[in-house]
Amino acid sequence: MNNPDNPLYGFPKTVEHFSAFGSLEYRISFPALTPLRAKIAEAFGYGLATLGGYGLFQHLQGRADAAGDFAPGIAFGFLFTYPAWQWLCRWALTKTTRLTLSVDAVRIRRWHGWQKFDRTLPHSFALLRHDKTRQEERKNDFKVRRAQADGEVILPKEYYGRSLHLVLDYVGHRIDITEIMGAKKAQTVLARLNAIDAILDRQSHHGSGMALAPTDDWGRDPGEV
Repeated sequence: MNNPDNPLYGFPKTVEHFSAFGSLEYRISFPALTPLRAKIAEAFGYGLATLGGYGLFQHLQGRADAAGDFAPGIAFGFLFTYPAWQWLCRWALTKTTRLTLSVDAVRIRRWHGWQKFDRTLPHSFALLRHDKTRQEERKNDFKVRRAQADGEVILPKEYYGRSLHLVLDYVGHRIDITEIMGAKKAQTVLARLNAIDAILDRQSHHGSGMALAPTDDWGRDPGEV
């Protein structure tokens, strides 16, 4: 879907594919950072920025082998290298999720292969509050109260509170697809999946669906080019 005029253009990447028998399927893929991977990326970013900044600081001071002045090195590292290291770590730890939707199946790519579900059975896609949000809120509340007791003011970071579960509601069962950090990105993915679901419903005559072009109101014969 590389045509900007097509409703399925842009994020998440969506590829329309016709099999040799003329059956339509959509291949969706999107990168997203999970809350756990975001925490790991931040930890790695801190460590790499500290080491890299300190080494650069010592080099600029002409004392690359010196062991002192560690505090200035840390400050230098965070000021000039942390944003780059954090971006690199986040990019490296980003998870790509892949799904394939056809008239009769929903396929989700797992580490061990493709997991298939019968799309003709009752199903829907949804976003749910992350399961660990409440636990994170309690921990952050405790940190804030403890800091206040010490006369300090802190603003704990949220990871799970900013994340959502993308799930497939399959005949009343919750099938977790992935975790997405960032509500806007999650809602964009959900909107795309729901749009494709409507297109496939139209294709299979199971529902009114939606047409992307006038020709979509006509059938597509097997083997048609």
